Amino acid sequence: MHKSPTRPSPSRERSSIAHDFSLAPPADGDFATLASAAASWSDAHSRSLRASGERIGNIVEARERFRQEVGRLISPDTARRLREFSRHERDALRAMLRSGDAAKRLAAARNAREQSLRLMSELGVSREKLRDMYGSFKAELAQIVRPERAASRALTKVSLKDVPQPVRDGVMSGDFKMSTTTADGLTIFTPPYDGWWWKGSWWRSGGDDPSIDIYPDPSTGSIGHRSEWYNGDASDADVFTLDYDTSVSVWYKPPKSGVLDVHILATCGSSRYDIYLEDEWGWSDSDSYMQSYLTANVSPVIDDEDRTENWRTHIGGSPDGDSYVDEPFPPGNVQMFHLTTSQALAGGVWSMLRVGTYEHRFTFLNDVSTRQLMRNRWFVNAIFVRTQ
Repeated sequence: MHKSPTRPSPSRERSSIAHDFSLAPPADGDFATLASAAASWSDAHSRSLRASGERIGNIVEARERFRQEVGRLISPDTARRLREFSRHERDALRAMLRSGDAAKRLAAARNAREQSLRLMSELGVSREKLRDMYGSFKAELAQIVRPERAASRALTKVSLKDVPQPVRDGVMSGDFKMSTTTADGLTIFTPPYDGWWWKGSWWRSGGDDPSIDIYPDPSTGSIGHRSEWYNGDASDADVFTLDYDTSVSVWYKPPKSGVLDVHILATCGSSRYDIYLEDEWGWSDSDSYMQSYLTANVSPVIDDEDRTENWRTHIGGSPDGDSYVDEPFPPGNVQMFHLTTSQALAGGVWSMLRVGTYEHRFTFLNDVSTRQLMRNRWFVNAIFVRTQ
């Protein structure tokens, strides 16, 4: 498991890009096929990096434009007075939090918010104009950072009772070994798989570097990632965005030319989000998105992978001192996914079959402190493949 620790940084803007994979050759040792798959993965990573660079450039441009608009509405002196007041009130509220008197802290938070709004009015700042600006900026950012590939109809979540009988029999018995092929042509893969792959990037303005764990492991079929990000002193437009792909893979040689019918059995190890938000000024704003997809790809070409959304959450506004915690799937939950390839594969030619996750998260903070955790780990128990 790869780990990337959190660390504070003097720079308000930082980013990271990483990529790694390991892959054994097919059973007959075909190195040329192995090299072709590796080259395809690297090419796909290069294309995603170029797209990521353009996306971050758009974020920076939109962020600077937003800050200029805020500057025209709130003078530097007014912003300084509001921030000094806010920090004084926040320090007092945090001291109350440590004392454990929740009722007093809640009453003090309400009073601080009322005073913030009163000071805002006295200084001639239009709350309505600020709200409109926040709304437009958040909508623009959401468009910039949205996942570049939507969910696919070719990959879906299905009920176990709806899968073909041979697959259901295999699931119920669990009595199969790696690369077992039944008499009627159903090939069943279980761990250990042939390889693993991951790529990821993040960018932030403000806060600490995220702490990241990456879970792909062919020996167990583990896929997914964990990331935690903290920003305790957000400015007027702090942003954090992260995208990570992980997968395990197997080699498959279709006995004949045709489309593939694939079923994927997966068990949840952990799916959890934990988002804490603290309004620094009493009238601030934020948006936090987390989305997790299961992915599948049956070819050496990474760009044509299919995705189906597994879970998502969105927390907006400026809740003060609130935590949002949930597990979309409890540990041990079992799911079945189905994929039918859109194009036929050539019989007798090795193809790469990958199963993985794609996680996307994005946070915009306008003077809102936060600590946020996203953890998504699944185990690919079995992959059932039949050539139609």
